[in-house]
Amino acid sequence: MAKINKGVPIPKNILKNLYTKKHQSMPEIAKHLDCSVHKVVYWMDKYKISRRSWSSATYHKQNPNGHPFKIKKHLTKEETKLKHLVLGLYWGEGRKTGKHALSIGNSDPHLLKHFRNFLLNIYQVNPDKIKYYLQTFNDNDLQKSVDFWGSKLKIKPSKISCSKPIPSLGKGTYKRINKYGVLSIYVSNIFLRKNIMNDLKELGYKKLSHVYKRPNYELK
Repeated sequence: MAKINKGVPIPKNILKNLYTKKHQSMPEIAKHLDCSVHKVVYWMDKYKISRRSWSSATYHKQNPNGHPFKIKKHLTKEETKLKHLVLGLYWGEGRKTGKHALSIGNSDPHLLKHFRNFLLNIYQVNPDKIKYYLQTFNDNDLQKSVDFWGSKLKIKPSKISCSKPIPSLGKGTYKRINKYGVLSIYVSNIFLRKNIMNDLKELGYKKLSHVYKRPNYELK
């Protein structure tokens, strides 16, 4: 453990390394250097070292070994086609609200396979970070639904979290396509979410404004 004696400044390179590269908190730095938190705060301000946001600090605590993904830079022709396909799917079906996760929910296993392949092979996400949530309806057989999705996506049924069944929303075709419920593939990561939204914006995506303005009709 390094020690900074009383009255001796904390060197900027040491402070910056501990805070920005090793992502230690100010109390952790104080403990590491055997000094007061007040001293760490003083020299942080003195050197004008920018503070992390709460979400950024939490992220680094949850991922002490760095990002749980590595975005592939050089794509093959097939990988490029997969990326463009998934961006199109995400534009239409993906979760675009919020800032902390990317997710697609659908009843079509083929669509979700493409999204998962994209996460695994292009974003190279740690498989343990990919979560699966199944929403079933009252007329679905829960166990058959879990087994169906486990078989189609080649994952253990135990990896699928199930929500409480909800009332069926339709009949006929709607009921048929939701025979096994709706599965969502979800990754909680602010950087990946930001990356996919930037890719969509490059393609022309714009956030819709849902503010309704009443027409100004004149009474006659």
